[in-house]
Amino acid sequence: MQEAGMAAGGQRAPRVPRLMAVLVAAAVGLASCGDGSGGSPSAGSGGATTVRIAEQAPCVCQLAFYVAVDEGIFAEHGIEASFVTEPTPLTGVLTGAAEMSMASPGQAALAHTRGADVRVLVTAQSRLTQAVFVRPDVSLSDPSDWQQVAQDLRGRRVGITTRGGSTDTNLRYILSQAGLDPDSDVQIVPLGAGPSMIAGVEAGQVEAALSYQPLTATMLARDLGMVAIDLAAGQGPAALDQPMTTGIVSGDLAADHPETLDDIVAAMDDAVELMSDPANREQVMAVARDRLAGTDDATLTELLDQLQPLLRTTYTEQDHDHVVQLLVDSELLESAIPYDQMTTAETQR
Repeated sequence: MQEAGMAAGGQRAPRVPRLMAVLVAAAVGLASCGDGSGGSPSAGSGGATTVRIAEQAPCVCQLAFYVAVDEGIFAEHGIEASFVTEPTPLTGVLTGAAEMSMASPGQAALAHTRGADVRVLVTAQSRLTQAVFVRPDVSLSDPSDWQQVAQDLRGRRVGITTRGGSTDTNLRYILSQAGLDPDSDVQIVPLGAGPSMIAGVEAGQVEAALSYQPLTATMLARDLGMVAIDLAAGQGPAALDQPMTTGIVSGDLAADHPETLDDIVAAMDDAVELMSDPANREQVMAVARDRLAGTDDATLTELLDQLQPLLRTTYTEQDHDHVVQLLVDSELLESAIPYDQMTTAETQR
């Protein structure tokens, strides 16, 4: 078994910047503005339970949550659900402004180490949908070997969205696990999110980028290059085989309102079942058009095709092990956190 913190070939993995940890720490600090215990469900109209779901920005990785709300599935389970915006991951749950936050399980693990009792309740897809995208002028010596692809990026400029974000953390992990030093062997260039990343690749500001959907599909449609490492297809380090977005709740909510968690999980199960049936494609497309405004139908169709085999609501013990391994290897965690400390009884169903 490879020692934590060691890259392929026995080299120590270069340290990942601490900005991700700093952002999480700031969110935990904001909890002092509230009671730090997460929101509590309240009575909605017609006796329904009100649940506020916090998000930072629309994302295809959150589509099952959108379907559960927009298609009335939460309502069928007695939940009056709505979305609120949070400035940083988990702020909604940590300040009591929301009962559930949509965020990565890694962010929940980091918050947990800083004293926040947060739990992963449910997910919506089984894998990250990020990819290393390369321009046509990048020569790949062996496209079938992700470690060799990473080696072929030596001396190149590689784009991310922002320092400390998941594209930065995951790119650095890919490079370090292939035996590269992310701080000296490549030049990591923050491009911004959305159209800014596409523009940077198109203009040649970078030769490669760790992209995400729908940006990857858009760049492929514009013939800007190719996917060299597809995390959704299981390429890359094993620790990156983990969910991209999860529904995270407070420990107090889990202890005091287990019936609400049961209803949330049941609604998400039904949403994923609806999305998994090809007969419901147009119904799902309608939600995607509304929630991912500005994305054309051809791209949305491609995204739904990619997402469908990844649909899953259970956050497994293996998922958790991979999340923890990445954080320990990246020196963002000192030691592993047990699965049962980061999940609920409903998660472990």
